[in-house]
Amino acid sequence: MSPKECLQQIVSGVQIDLADYQQLKRLLNEQHSLLRRRDVRALTELLSRQQSLLSRLRDSAGQRTQLLSQLGLDASDHGMRDLMNRLPTPLTTRLTPQWKQLQQLVTQCQQQNDINGRLLVTQYEVIRRMLYGEPSSDYAPVTPGGNVPY
Repeated sequence: MSPKECLQQIVSGVQIDLADYQQLKRLLNEQHSLLRRRDVRALTELLSRQQSLLSRLRDSAGQRTQLLSQLGLDASDHGMRDLMNRLPTPLTTRLTPQWKQLQQLVTQCQQQNDINGRLLVTQYEVIRRMLYGEPSSDYAPVTPGGNVPY
């Protein structure tokens, strides 16, 4: 693949990832709402959509890594910044804000995922405390055989 083709795929990949991460952000917000409502059926359906989207995002990141490597660049944020510094000004002017927006969306999705995870753990602890009378601040100890004692 020529350097020009690699660059075209990187640029289009960033644009596609922007749309996909915006969709992931919406799904994570929806997940939070469903977790609060404890809507298991809707959560199950949502999980399927999330898994498909996450798979696509993983593939895209892997492809970007390969493309950066083919261009002789580090497969990282540093490599992307290096690439943008080498591009003609019009392309840099277009790609730089998109890359920054993509990074912000990734961070926002990670933060929302953390919030959802904490909510899920809190709900689990409340249910466990109600069912087993265990304190909510400690996890159940693991027995020497690796089994959780309940």
